[in-house]
Amino acid sequence: MRATAGEGLDRASAVTITPVRGVELGVSGRDWRFADARREAIERNFAALRSQKPALFNGPMYMLRQHAIEGGMFRGTVSRVDYASYLYWRERRELDRSIRNVFGAAALHSADGALLLGIMGPHTANAGLIYPPSGSPDDKDVKAGRLDLLGNIAREVAEETGIALALPDRPSWLALEDGPRLALLLPVSLPCSADQLAGRVERHLAREPVPELSGIHVVRGRGDIVPERMQPYTLAYIHHVFAS
Repeated sequence: MRATAGEGLDRASAVTITPVRGVELGVSGRDWRFADARREAIERNFAALRSQKPALFNGPMYMLRQHAIEGGMFRGTVSRVDYASYLYWRERRELDRSIRNVFGAAALHSADGALLLGIMGPHTANAGLIYPPSGSPDDKDVKAGRLDLLGNIAREVAEETGIALALPDRPSWLALEDGPRLALLLPVSLPCSADQLAGRVERHLAREPVPELSGIHVVRGRGDIVPERMQPYTLAYIHHVFAS
C-alpha cells in the first residue's frame, strides 16, 4: 500500500531547517577507525553490491566530522573516505555516530513555481529515490584545503540534468539536518517553466550513454509527494516550500 502525504509529513517533522548565509568546510586528514577496523567486511559488502549493480564505483568522497552554525555561517570539518566504506556505514550508522553524510544539493525552482527533482537511475546505489540533483563531494571539489560545495553543485547539476547554473556570489543556503544525513541545499530560481525545464532534462538524459537519472519529477504542490521514494530532508523541503 502506498504511503500517504501525511506519513511523509511525519517523517519530515524530525528534520531541522536552518538558513545560513555561507558554508565553510575545511578538510582534515583524520583516519576513520570504524572503516579501518572493518575493511574486510566492507570489501565483501561492496563486492556483493557490485554483483547486483556493476556500475558502482568505489571512489573517494568526504564526510562530516564536526560542524557548528554561528552568526549565520555553517562551518565544519570533513575527512576523505571511500564510497564502499560509506555504503557499509550507511546500513550500520548506529555503530558510529561520530561522522555524518554531508552534501550540497540544488533545489531547482521553475519560473511558474514548481520544484524539479531527479529520479535516480536503476544502476545507482539510490535507485528509484527522488531528490534534488546532488552528488557526494570528491577530490575534484577540494581547493586550497577546503571543500567547494558550490562548485560541486554546479558540476553535479550539469552532469545529471544538462543545466548550467549561474551561481550567485553570495548564496543563501538551507541546512537540513536529518539524523546522520546533512543536506546543504541551495535554492536556485530558473527563468523557464517546469515543462520547459523537464523537457531539457529529458533530452539531456536521452543523449547520455549511462545517465545518472532515469527521469525528472516535477513538484507543484503536496499532491506530488511520493513519500516512500523521498528521504526525510526532501519531504521537509517540499513541506517548507509549499507550506500554504
